[in-house]
Amino acid sequence: MNRWWKRRRRSHLDRRRRVRALATLGVGAAALLVWALLAYRIHEGRPPEWDERLLRFLSPQTQDAPVRATLDAFADIVGDYQGLLFAGIVFGGLLVLGQARAALAFALLLGASVATPAVLKPAFHRPSLIDEREGYFPSTHAAGAAVVGIALTRLAWPTRWRWPVLVSCLVLVAAYGGALVYTRSHYPSDVLAGWCVALFLACGLSLVGSAAGRRSTGPST
Repeated sequence: MNRWWKRRRRSHLDRRRRVRALATLGVGAAALLVWALLAYRIHEGRPPEWDERLLRFLSPQTQDAPVRATLDAFADIVGDYQGLLFAGIVFGGLLVLGQARAALAFALLLGASVATPAVLKPAFHRPSLIDEREGYFPSTHAAGAAVVGIALTRLAWPTRWRWPVLVSCLVLVAAYGGALVYTRSHYPSDVLAGWCVALFLACGLSLVGSAAGRRSTGPST
């Protein structure tokens, strides 16, 4: 009876792992598809119609004072290199909690999410928004912010705080993306593309990690 129960439980866990892997694969594929569609439009010089509308909407002239103050605060707090401070806090927190493997995965994901847009940007030319800048698509800052949000959500997922953390991260990452557009650091499609890069890489790393974990434990018997 005990052996039957263990076999049944193992079968149930295997099914859950397969469903989780399929869901992760689906999310990663969707992120890649969205990025590919955006990349095609930007490369052909035909950005999506909502790009310009959102750019006009998130302009200082169209926002009330409280909204402008909030977006300015996000741009100042998490601008340029200040975001590295938050990434360092997450990395250090994982180490303090004894999750060295998760800390390594976070560092790899953050590095890949920052390096990938940097490699891709020369292939996409966009009209300058401020100061004759170049290299907008995809947004490195948006990708990095998304990685921090993903890491915090993953850390909180086994606890009862999963949903508050998830909602908080979504709001904060979206607000920072809005601040990037508001300060004319990026087009809206650049921000969305950066999120897609981070999400795709996170899904890929998760699938590779799960496969490596199953291989290290051996086949079920």
